[in-house]
Amino acid sequence: MQEQRIKVRGMSAVQVFGENLERLVTGDYGRAMGLDSNAKLGKKTGLSDNTIGRARRARKAEALGKKSAAQLDTVYKIARAYGFQAWQLLIPGFDPANPPADPPLTQAKKTEFDELRQRVQQF
Repeated sequence: MQEQRIKVRGMSAVQVFGENLERLVTGDYGRAMGLDSNAKLGKKTGLSDNTIGRARRARKAEALGKKSAAQLDTVYKIARAYGFQAWQLLIPGFDPANPPADPPLTQAKKTEFDELRQRVQQF
């Protein structure tokens, strides 16, 4: 069976992560944090320069039809190094100056989730 990738705004999660990582490393935020190169980011995260380079190039590789991927622990370590949560780096158009926020769970949503959990447990 052929692997299919979910696309958001025409990009796979790998492409989104690669684009957002490139924006972090080359932008003002990366310079301000002293994480503006593969070597510096690698030292902070414990990841190799090659791993970080592959993640940054993933956006181009996938656009050319080449397979590419980043392991979840790689996404997590890089996000933590910059002070973000991993899921935030998977949002298209991520802006480190205005990162997406996880909205607080309202009581109505909590009740809805609890009811859904109970229904699932009945099956």
